Amino acid sequence: MIRSLLNSTRLPLGSSIFLRRLQMSSRTVPLSPGGSLRVKLREWKLKLMVQDHNLWDRATIECHGPENGGQSEHIKPEEPILFADEKANSVRLEQPASQLSDVEVVLKIPGKINLDLEGGSGMSLNDKFEGEEHKIAVTGGVASVGKLRGMRIVIQACEGHIVARELLGSLVVNTRKSELDIKLLQGQMNTLFLDESTLEIGAGYNERMEVFATKSCLSFDHLRGSTSVMSRGGSVKIGSCDGSLHVDSNENIDVTLSTFDRVDIHSESDVRIGMPDNPDADLHCFSPSVIVDEAINQFVRTYSSRDEISYGKAGERNVPVLVAHGGKSIRVEPAVWMSGFGLSRADRNSPPTARTLRRDRATHNRRP
Repeated sequence: MIRSLLNSTRLPLGSSIFLRRLQMSSRTVPLSPGGSLRVKLREWKLKLMVQDHNLWDRATIECHGPENGGQSEHIKPEEPILFADEKANSVRLEQPASQLSDVEVVLKIPGKINLDLEGGSGMSLNDKFEGEEHKIAVTGGVASVGKLRGMRIVIQACEGHIVARELLGSLVVNTRKSELDIKLLQGQMNTLFLDESTLEIGAGYNERMEVFATKSCLSFDHLRGSTSVMSRGGSVKIGSCDGSLHVDSNENIDVTLSTFDRVDIHSESDVRIGMPDNPDADLHCFSPSVIVDEAINQFVRTYSSRDEISYGKAGERNVPVLVAHGGKSIRVEPAVWMSGFGLSRADRNSPPTARTLRRDRATHNRRP
């Protein structure tokens, strides 16, 4: 049947136009919302899509072959090994022992489901999926994740690259020689183990996050909550932090805590920390020496007898700042938050503007 289809659509000799990707098989099996999907593909690509609402109790499985017209003639009618358990509301899909490559498996499934995905060629799940627990394992491939919500999300990568738009749930990460890019991370307890990897998080809203890294490059644009970073080598860059931050390292490490002065981060000190006028975070660092800028208001330092611990308070709220000497030099100075936006603070004694007059008039009119 496939050979007759190819003969009927064969292009003229010498034509450079390729045939469309050939659909090798299509099958629909029962799978209701709240079920589980287990997919294991070694070399085939995987694409997940949300099923149409009229088929939300089904999973549609399509297998597409290579796009090249010259190769399509030799395609065998193979399909993934499928195990469907309607009673357990689960579907398991595995790649057969085949030499056929450049195959894409397209799965249309309900949006509320538990995912357990393992692949080596590539994954694409850019829709929104919600469940109790999700697991994504990538080996030497690229995975693109849209919005994933669950009580627990597990990500494993070995020489892979994972890009996620939104991860909502307690996250567990274990990577080696991989790249992980998360635009938004929100969870109660996040634990990350990285070995010779690169991690970039745009915004992390966590009740607690612990990062254990070895020779890795870590970058956080914004952190909120309690964050602990322990690193052996590599670099750590933090744009802004709202909460408590603890950074520990027994080897060379870069720590940047300021968004607007990244260019001159290495000019004066090994580590440079910028603090706002009224910080709302606990700061713990380790260094053999510390330089505190005179412009920091209400910063009082006290030293131990061996001159190894610096303790002080900063800002109107007297937020505690602790510096324990241990490895590199640290410079603590004000962060130019307002100048970074090109704004200036208004003087309380300055004459009222039209905006303040309108605001005061509106407040007066609302009074009984």
